Amino acid sequence: MLEPSIVASEDIVSKLAGMGFNFLHCQKAAINTSNVGVEEAMTWLLSHMDDPGIQIYVPAPADWGIAKCWLGW
Repeated sequence: MLEPSIVASEDIVSKLAGMGFNFLHCQKAAINTSNVGVEEAMTWLLSHMDDPGIQIYVPAPADWGIAKCWLGW
């Protein structure tokens, strides 16, 4: 589960998106690797590209209350 206190690193997301990966998927990769780095995020992304929930929207921190309601958290 994504942690509400972690926000995707713009640097990691932009580098991965620049490689042609889906922007939303890049955000999830950065968040799920705690923004450690591009290589770690890419490894996570390549390992989870076929996950059923990969297309689910990542809410901005201000939207976490709404997301918790939508996702049942």
